[in-house]
Amino acid sequence: MAIEPPPGFTDLLGDAEDAPPLGEPVLFKLDGVGTLWARKPRPRSLAVLAAAYNDALDGAARNAYLTRFLTDHIDTTDYERLIADMAFGRAPEDTIDRLLAGLCTWGTARPYKAVLSLAVTAGAGWRTIRPQIAGDPMLMPSMHRVLDEVEKIVVQSMQSGDPEADQRAHNSYMHRLYAPDKPLKRGEMVKPSWWPSDGGAAANARAARALAKTAR
Repeated sequence: MAIEPPPGFTDLLGDAEDAPPLGEPVLFKLDGVGTLWARKPRPRSLAVLAAAYNDALDGAARNAYLTRFLTDHIDTTDYERLIADMAFGRAPEDTIDRLLAGLCTWGTARPYKAVLSLAVTAGAGWRTIRPQIAGDPMLMPSMHRVLDEVEKIVVQSMQSGDPEADQRAHNSYMHRLYAPDKPLKRGEMVKPSWWPSDGGAAANARAARALAKTAR
């Protein structure tokens, strides 16, 4: 029986531990909620975001990473205030979802579902993706700059040698990643065509192996 290499979520988290800290908070306007102090996502943010949507983890662990992502970027007292406002009807019921989407898309035109999808892809295939990025990805100026590289590597992974088939695969992936859609349900992902459909740790490992064919 073939032994699948483990996915790279842990490697990504390890790299993030040594990454430069997040910047100073600046005023951040959240539609429907108001203005609060927040920090822009940087490369180290990618690791926690990816872990929050890692299918191999149980719900409690994913929620812990999700809370960590949010409290890394806004003050803990602001986070607790928003939770209380939701509980007592002073804020919309989807305030936390709005906050997550707002932070994820801060500073990019890339839509929310594309950010989440590329983050999970980065986590699954990090050990293959990392050496294909020129320089240290954790020193890039923003999380979105790293996701640019991830998207490029995913597109390269679709090359089969059949130009027409490759173009169809590329068009399909781009359409699903970027086409306007109904509001994204939390956890809904857009995966490349080769991504296993059964989920879990084994699927993550097979996705990482599929990415490996782009490495030279």
